[in-house]
Amino acid sequence: SDFEKALSKASFATVEEGTILLKEGNFGTKFFVIVEGEVEVCRRLSIDGTASASASYLGNVVNSLKAGDYFGERSLITKESCAASIRATSTTKVFAFSKY
Repeated sequence: SDFEKALSKASFATVEEGTILLKEGNFGTKFFVIVEGEVEVCRRLSIDGTASASASYLGNVVNSLKAGDYFGERSLITKESCAASIRATSTTKVFAFSKY
């Protein structure tokens, strides 16, 4: 079934606080569902819409996500680069569904 096929591409991971799960501008290959913990969503935008800081700068926190929330779907669906960076703000458990 499609559900079993999707589950076969899933892995369970525990990430520590500070781990970057997605980086704005990179192409995502996974869809994440948060099981436990919390992550922050960061965007790097300057007035003209371009990233002007160093590559390690993730930008301003624009949202936070918790258990039951998900992220990473946009890049997989649209084949565009990630629109934001995602960083764990606590030890976080996720299901990661691989594109491949």
